[in-house]
Amino acid sequence: MSVVLGERLLGLDIYVGSFTRYFSGDWELAAARVARETGATFSVVRQHDPEDAVRDPEQLRPIILQWRTGLAEALSKLVPEPFDWSEEADTPYFTDKPAWDGYQSLLLWAAYEEHPELHRPDHIPEDWTNDAAIQLSMGGKTRYPALLSNVEFWLPVPFSIVFDADSPSGKKITMASSYALAQQLRELNDRTWKVTDSEMDHWTRQNFEYGAPIEEGARFAYALFQRHANLSVMHRLPMLLDY
Repeated sequence: MSVVLGERLLGLDIYVGSFTRYFSGDWELAAARVARETGATFSVVRQHDPEDAVRDPEQLRPIILQWRTGLAEALSKLVPEPFDWSEEADTPYFTDKPAWDGYQSLLLWAAYEEHPELHRPDHIPEDWTNDAAIQLSMGGKTRYPALLSNVEFWLPVPFSIVFDADSPSGKKITMASSYALAQQLRELNDRTWKVTDSEMDHWTRQNFEYGAPIEEGARFAYALFQRHANLSVMHRLPMLLDY
């Protein structure tokens, strides 16, 4: 069966919740929530929004479950744990906006932690993907594979591998475990900031503006990613990047 699901284009957000809820659009972006609460105007721009995109949760759910079953079967020799998170309509969801600057700063921070022999720039390079530390960490062996492997989906199943597979919409996506992401982020914190949970919560409330220094953006994004990875594990729900 060929199914077309809608895709979004609006900055960079983190979403934790069921895939059924995500693809049906039954959730609210962090910026949309702020706009609604303040009475501001806000609109979502979709990169691809075909007329035949499936939005009905009752139609989506069996498609998602079939996709999940196929994925679990394909990975059964590497991931023996069951893929059994909830895809019901009443599952909670959580979302926030690290923005591209924050996300890129976090990746750079992790890459330079792995390569202290290199000099970390104060701000994100214009062509950050060609940064020396990024090239080494994302192009080879890394102690943070769930973060530094272009992952877009984190599944609430404990495993250590990173792999490419079709998403429910048919798009090729790099996937990892949210358990692994949560652990690797804790290790990054232990090796650098050693921030406490209360301090991390404070970081999420700090103003982070475009063009801020790398460490400032990395702290903000780290706090959001760690919080949502923990939520993914706690509620046993997928985590993904929305853009």
